[in-house]
Amino acid sequence: AGTSEAVPINEAIRVRSAVSVAVEAKRGRVVAWKEVFARPDDKPRGVQGTLGANNTATTWYFPDGVIGPGADQRLSVLNPTSDEAVVSITLTTAEETLQPEKLLELAVPRRSTLTLKLNDFVTKKDFSSISATVNSVNGVGVVAERTVWYSTDELSGVTSDTGLRKPLQRWMLGPATLRPSTDSIILMNPGARSTRVSVSLLRPDGDTIEPEELADLEVGAGSRRRVPVGSFTDGRPMVALISADGPILAERFSYSAADSDVAAVMGVPLRRLP
Repeated sequence: AGTSEAVPINEAIRVRSAVSVAVEAKRGRVVAWKEVFARPDDKPRGVQGTLGANNTATTWYFPDGVIGPGADQRLSVLNPTSDEAVVSITLTTAEETLQPEKLLELAVPRRSTLTLKLNDFVTKKDFSSISATVNSVNGVGVVAERTVWYSTDELSGVTSDTGLRKPLQRWMLGPATLRPSTDSIILMNPGARSTRVSVSLLRPDGDTIEPEELADLEVGAGSRRRVPVGSFTDGRPMVALISADGPILAERFSYSAADSDVAAVMGVPLRRLP
């Protein structure tokens, strides 16, 4: 009680390129997270820390992501159930929705993991930002995680995150890094109508700022929008509050030149106080 325990998985199984884990508490309740120290030969070294999902879902959203040269984005889908899952993956840019044929109706056998490298399915000559949606088309619950390796002149490092399950109108985004050189909020609107969004920032001293440039932002139907906030955070760790007139999803991405690393955080749902 009141302690934590590290379980080195690599000492329990033989080496594999992708491994998912299901944790079951036989007594009481626990919080589980993944920590991976990655030292690949062809990509930057980095540490991946991901909080586990407390349940499966039939849809997972990833507001941010990239494909193209200098990027290696992978989606991993875990099926911990006793039934086969069939999933389809849709990609969204600021201009269009992409549905590669080879990402339609992919089988994920029971109690197994499927990992997909998106550059193998979408050919982009440039470094392009995208959102991704993982949908279980046969209704079997899964868990989806995204890992992105950045290796460009401007960005270097790796991020890893479990997706978001449901669009909502209010989100909180903590600072992704303590010393951000770049700081952006990514808004994803999977709905059929445009949404208006406002962003406010909480300074470390407790004051709230609501810049006009971050008010009444439009996110088109079935689209995404990247909102730079670095000129307002000015290298300081600030919490961002998102308020929209329709259901959206929110994520935050930062790069710290001081730490030579990238970081991403998913939004935390907020409820209005009475």
